[in-house]
Amino acid sequence: MPATEESELSKSESWFHGLLRKGRPVVPLLALVAGLPYLLIYLKNLFDLSHYQFFPLVLGIVCYLGYKRWGGALDSQSWSTALLCPIGIAALLAGTLFASSWASFLGFCLCLASWLGAQKDIEGGNLAYLSIPIFLIWQPPFSSTVTGDTVLIQNLQLISAKLSSRTLDMLGYIHHQPGTVLEVAGRSFGVEQACSGIQSFFAVLSVGAIVVVLQKRRLIHAVLLLSTSPFWAVLMNTLRITLIPIAYVNFGMDLAHGWAHSLLGYFTMILAIFLMLSTDELLKGLIGWIPTLPASAGTWGERLGSVFPQSLKNMVFKSANSVAIIVVLGCCGLQAFDFIKSFGTSKDEIDFFRNMEPIDLEISDLTSNLNGWLRVDYEQVSRDVNLTDLGQRSDSWRYNSPSGTVSVSFDQLFPGWHELTRCYKNGGWKMKNADRSVLPLGIDENWKTVEAKFTKDGEHGYLLFSLVNHSGRFLEPPEKWDFWSNNKERLQNRLTPAVRSTLFGAAAYQIQLFVISSTPLSGPEQQEMLARFRIAREQLWNAAEPRIEN
Repeated sequence: MPATEESELSKSESWFHGLLRKGRPVVPLLALVAGLPYLLIYLKNLFDLSHYQFFPLVLGIVCYLGYKRWGGALDSQSWSTALLCPIGIAALLAGTLFASSWASFLGFCLCLASWLGAQKDIEGGNLAYLSIPIFLIWQPPFSSTVTGDTVLIQNLQLISAKLSSRTLDMLGYIHHQPGTVLEVAGRSFGVEQACSGIQSFFAVLSVGAIVVVLQKRRLIHAVLLLSTSPFWAVLMNTLRITLIPIAYVNFGMDLAHGWAHSLLGYFTMILAIFLMLSTDELLKGLIGWIPTLPASAGTWGERLGSVFPQSLKNMVFKSANSVAIIVVLGCCGLQAFDFIKSFGTSKDEIDFFRNMEPIDLEISDLTSNLNGWLRVDYEQVSRDVNLTDLGQRSDSWRYNSPSGTVSVSFDQLFPGWHELTRCYKNGGWKMKNADRSVLPLGIDENWKTVEAKFTKDGEHGYLLFSLVNHSGRFLEPPEKWDFWSNNKERLQNRLTPAVRSTLFGAAAYQIQLFVISSTPLSGPEQQEMLARFRIAREQLWNAAEPRIEN
């Protein structure tokens, strides 16, 4: 081709199209491959949940539609590759660093949408819409221990039970509804997970998503259609739950168990799906008259590209691609290492703490009284090795004191500093940031101690705790606990014991004192608690230190 023609062709192409031709879709594709180790773990755990066991069908339909609609060309006007790919790589990196399969799966979904967005559809546009059903099998987080779908299950159970109870009232059936249980004619019918609406909800939602991608519905149509799925699912499950006691009272039929229960569930699910399809047709008629916006002169890529010189654009995007590839390859290696280390463990979770053994303590390791406080209870709790946030083992002694009930506990093992206030907050105790402080060595002469004050249901909690490593050296607590301190601890906690001991100090042991009282402790009472805490801490460490394997 002559140089003049090549120059004219270069000018006629948008810079964004040129970027795609130079291989930018390779970056999200590499990110998809890099996320495979955590993806396998996520899907394995997902399949163990009954309300997600349909997801292989969803993946199969998406793959089939992608195969049938593949245009074989790149979409030069796609914004999804430029926007979603960096966000997806960031989520993938966060999931890898914090050993979080759900964050890694979110990154996988975003990178998949980015890569599909760069591929032409045979009918025009791009294939980014095919990622919608994949996003629906992502479990959104709710807290450190509960996912968003679990909260949804609980809410749907209660809603289904209440609506069924109202329906039975209108039909004249005498019953009682304590919580999520229906008691009719001397028999209890529990609104369990299978009857809570969660199975039909996810099934109907997935059917709606498949309809959206199959018919290539507009964005407003898709949002409205998917938003109706909870309504139809709850309605049909209310019908299912209501029919179970009616059939038992009138015909003596047991629709709560066995094949009859499954058949009833499939029947109501099919009804909900048909209602979803009818809603799709209704929206098609209502939204069809809304005109589409006219295309403006030039694409956004062309308009943006005219602002910057071509040499600068090439340098920026070449550097960005190189950095993205390095990050993706690093995530791939680290995820593969995690997967190999955790493969075959009982919970299919990332686990770096199974090579460390806790210290065996006995009830005699703390005296029957603590300077006048009478011991009333002793408890030893062993936890699954994966529950590292609570420690693998805790030995707790409980005392009666004039100020309230006092618990002294020796908790182990922790990878460096463990912020105990977070555990109490997860247990329902409330604490203001100003109510946490670090006592200086002038007040606590042996180790630095964290002091925290809590409230819960009219009760007051007062906490003192310290951490010490195997050599008897105290761990320096953060002066304040905020978002950055929390994530720094999570990042440190994911590392292997060998690396952790080199970078952050060896595994730590925690000693705490927690008192529950009806009123806030006075200044003298707090000083007394600190004095008793020092005594208990010294006794426990003197008993534990000789048993630590160096």
